[in-house]
Amino acid sequence: MAPAASATWKIDTYAFQGGTVVCAVGWGHTGFMTYLPSLYKARGVPVKSPVCAICLDRTRGKTLERQLTHGVRIWLCEGHHSVEFMRRNAGRDFVVTLMRTWSAHGCLTRTRSRALDAQLAAVRETGRSTPRARPGSYAWPWLRREAEACFARGERVIATIDRLRHRHVLDFATVPSVRTMRRWFTQGRWLRSHSSGSGPAASASASS
Repeated sequence: MAPAASATWKIDTYAFQGGTVVCAVGWGHTGFMTYLPSLYKARGVPVKSPVCAICLDRTRGKTLERQLTHGVRIWLCEGHHSVEFMRRNAGRDFVVTLMRTWSAHGCLTRTRSRALDAQLAAVRETGRSTPRARPGSYAWPWLRREAEACFARGERVIATIDRLRHRHVLDFATVPSVRTMRRWFTQGRWLRSHSSGSGPAASASASS
């Protein structure tokens, strides 16, 4: 948005380690300073953790790491980190917001674009039912449900896989491979809404 014609704009440049930041401060025709959002000395914003990738200067409370596919990681507030927000409007709220934010920052790389495409596809896939029995990794339904519950909480993917595989390494049956369990994360079944009766908790109760 272009500066208002009735305002006088002063450009200040501040040096910091690794580069400089340019800040524009404006005064309207009434003489009052025009407020421009900034993270510098912003009140209420967490200082011991990254800000939310969506809220930015409006970040409040603790932020949590959320892993996407293709090795992409972001930090989000509790609301934007939730599965409910990631599913809202068929996943478009989450994907379009990050896409436009990254575009504005000039960092919408091919890897990030692929991660967003995969996220949108995974949310759409959760609407399809899988009633028939399946072979392979589906022989471990309880393990998969536990892994998907961890993914939904935003726990680190590799750490979750290593912990669960170590727990079952001495079982009679061969534990699923790392590649198989990474596929569980990529397929995004953990994005299913728990209220619809298709989440990990609902599936477990239905089987008992």
